[in-house]
Amino acid sequence: MILTSTGLAQNRAKTGDPIRPSEALIFVSPAFVPETIPELMTSSDLVISGVVIRSLPSRILGAENEVSTPVTDHLVRVVQTFKGKSKASDEVLVTQIGGLWRGTEHKPAELLPFQPQQEVILFLKEEKEKKPEGTKLPCFWVSGVWAGLFLTNDNEVLVSRSAPEPMKAAARKGKTAFLQMLKDSTGSQAQ
Repeated sequence: MILTSTGLAQNRAKTGDPIRPSEALIFVSPAFVPETIPELMTSSDLVISGVVIRSLPSRILGAENEVSTPVTDHLVRVVQTFKGKSKASDEVLVTQIGGLWRGTEHKPAELLPFQPQQEVILFLKEEKEKKPEGTKLPCFWVSGVWAGLFLTNDNEVLVSRSAPEPMKAAARKGKTAFLQMLKDSTGSQAQ
C-alpha cells in the first residue's frame, strides 16, 4: 500500500521563495521486510556491491488513468557479486519508488536516495514484467523496499532509518566488515 501527502513545496511560492516543483512524501508499507542479513540474502535473487552510474527519467507503473506512483530506474555498475549471476563490470537497472512526475517530486520517506557515483550494496529481486520500455538490461527492485539498500563511502555503511535493528547493527560495523560478512555468508568466492 502506498499513501501520498502532497504540497510541501507549494507553500514556498506564497512566501516569496523561487517557485520549485511541488513535493510529495510517499509512505510505503511493504508486504515483507527481512529482519536479518541471512533473511535478506535468502529473499534476494542478486546481491552486489556497485556504483550508481546515472538515473533515468521517472516513469509511471500502470496506466496513467489509474492511481499509480512514479518510479525511477538507476543504472548500476556491478563491482562485486555475492549472490546471483552478474559479474564485475555488468550493468543492471534498479527501480526505486519515487521521482519527478508532472512537476511534482515524489520522495519516499524511508528510502535512501541514489546519487550518481554513489557506492552501494544492494540485495535485489528480479523484475520480469514491468521493465522500462526497450531495455535489454536485467531489472531489479530492492528486496524489502528499503531493507536491502546500503549506501557506502570510505568505510561507512548507511541504511534506512526504517531498517530493522539487525541491519543497522551490521551497517555500524563498517564497509570492510560488512563486505566480509557477505562473502562469509555465501560460502563462495565473490566475483
